[in-house]
Amino acid sequence: MSEYDDFLSDFYTQFYNAGGWYGGAETDLNNAESSYGTGDDHAALGSLILAVRHIVDSLTFLYDPYDYDYPRYNVVKLFDLIGVFMADYDPPTPYELTMSDILNTMLKAESSDIKYFVGLTDAYRQSVWDKPYNAEFYAALARGFEQWG
Repeated sequence: MSEYDDFLSDFYTQFYNAGGWYGGAETDLNNAESSYGTGDDHAALGSLILAVRHIVDSLTFLYDPYDYDYPRYNVVKLFDLIGVFMADYDPPTPYELTMSDILNTMLKAESSDIKYFVGLTDAYRQSVWDKPYNAEFYAALARGFEQWG
């Protein structure tokens, strides 16, 4: 894998972990509230400390103040890395697809591709077969085809 792929894989893992840390903080806050309500101040304080630790872990994931050579687990550096990648990205030139292109491709298609296309078309037709008939829509569609006739 490339450094970019390796980074994204590690980033996903840490992003998943950050979600767990957030969930842990929420659970700890609920536990603190419950403990405080029952008069157990010591347990409530312990749960608050754990909640803060989970929140700090999540924030460290979002922005790590340490300058690592390799930008692991750092959202700010992730966007920097994506920016570098996109700066060098040369998108392909758009291609205009015409009806002639489609028809010529279908004429040259393998038998299996044609069967697949017809099967998809028939499946679509079957899926709308029992829908209400919209006379105005189909009349407008037919009028549109009149210009070609």
